[in-house]
Amino acid sequence: MTPQSGFMVLAPINPERETELRQLLDSMNDGPGQVNPNNALIPFAQFEELHFARLLILDDNSLKDRAIYGLPGDFPLQFAFLGDIDGEEETFLKELAQSAPEGLRRLFSCCRDFDPDCDLLAWMKRHRSLAIASFVNCRGRTVRRIREEAQLRETLDRYLTEKAATLAQMSPREVHAKLSEFVAAEKSAGRLTLSGESPTPIAWWIGNTLHMICLPLLVLLALPVLLLALPFYLIRVRYLEKTDVEICPKVDPAYSEMLAVAEDHFVTNQYTAFGSRKPGLVRLLTMIGALSVVNYAARHITRPGHLGRIRTIHFARWVFLDGKDPRTRWFLFDGCADERKFKNFNRRHTIPTQVWYKATAYLGLTAVDLDRNSRIRKGVEKPSMSDAEAREWVALL
Repeated sequence: MTPQSGFMVLAPINPERETELRQLLDSMNDGPGQVNPNNALIPFAQFEELHFARLLILDDNSLKDRAIYGLPGDFPLQFAFLGDIDGEEETFLKELAQSAPEGLRRLFSCCRDFDPDCDLLAWMKRHRSLAIASFVNCRGRTVRRIREEAQLRETLDRYLTEKAATLAQMSPREVHAKLSEFVAAEKSAGRLTLSGESPTPIAWWIGNTLHMICLPLLVLLALPVLLLALPFYLIRVRYLEKTDVEICPKVDPAYSEMLAVAEDHFVTNQYTAFGSRKPGLVRLLTMIGALSVVNYAARHITRPGHLGRIRTIHFARWVFLDGKDPRTRWFLFDGCADERKFKNFNRRHTIPTQVWYKATAYLGLTAVDLDRNSRIRKGVEKPSMSDAEAREWVALL
C-alpha cells in the first residue's frame, strides 16, 4: 500500500510585492476557480503523485474580532502552498524543486526572507508547517488507482450497454462471472490496466503502529493527573462558554459573492477557513486535545471514506499557523443549534483560494464515486460470489 501524505510551505509576504504575487497566482488560472493544469509556473499535471494542491494568501477576514480579547488587530499576510500526495513529503518536494524551479522562485521571491540564490529545496523544508490533525479519505488509494478504476467503470458501462439484452437474462452470479471474464480479456489485450498495490513502506508501518499504541498509553499514564485536574478544567471551560462574546455577525453579501465566483465549477470544491484562536491556556489545551482526538480517530478508528458521518471529503487538515466560535455548552451542545449563526460563522472565516488544482483523475468524480469504483474493482477481482454478494455488487453498476 502506498500511504498518502501532505505538505505545506508557509512564509510571510513582502507587503511591497503583494500585488505582484496576486498577479502571478491569477496567471496560473484559466478563470476564477479554474486552474490551468499546465500553467507556466507550476505545471501540476506533470506530477503523477499529486492529488490536490492550492496556493493562497492567508488574509484573515475577521481580524477586528481580536480586539474583543485585547489582541493586536493585525496579522502579517502569509503565502501558503500546500497539497496532498502519494508517498513521502520530502520525495515530492525534491521532485517539485527539480521540475518547477523557476516558477517556484518567482512565487517565493514575493516572500520576506527568500534569497534568489538560496537552495530552493532547503528553503521549502525550513518553511514547512505541520498539521496537528489530518484526514485521508481512503489510505492507499493513489492517483493511478483512481484513474484505473474510473477507466474500469467506463469500460464496464460500455459493455453493459452493448450486451444489455443478453445480461438481462442472467442471474447476478452469472453477470458477475461474465463481467469478470470480459475484464480479464481486456487486461490481456492491453486495453485495460489494473495495477497491483505497492508494498507498504516499513518505516511508515512502524510509525503508524507506534502512533496507534503510544497515544492511548500516554493518556493512560497521565490519567491520575488528568482526573485530578478535570473538575477545575470543566469549571473553567463552562465559565468561558457562558461568558465568551458570541461573534456571529451576518456575512457581507459582497464578500460571500466574491467567494462564490470560484466555487461550484466542478462536482467538488475546495474549502479554506482561517481565524484567530482566543487567548488563554485552557482554550489552547482544549484545541490541541480535540484536534489530537480527531487526528487519532481519522488514522485508526473511523471507517475509510468517513470523517464522522461525512463522506464527501477527500483530504482535510488543521494547522496552527502562529505558535501553538459560536458559543457552546459542554463542547457538544448548542454550538450548531442555530443553523444561520453556524453558516455565518463559517462563511465569514472562509478565505479565497487563489489557485486550486485537483488531478484530472478526479474530474467528474465525488468521494462516493471513488468508493463505488473501488468496490466494483474488488468485485471483479473476486473469483466467486454468493447470490447475496452478487446482487449487491451488480447493484453498483
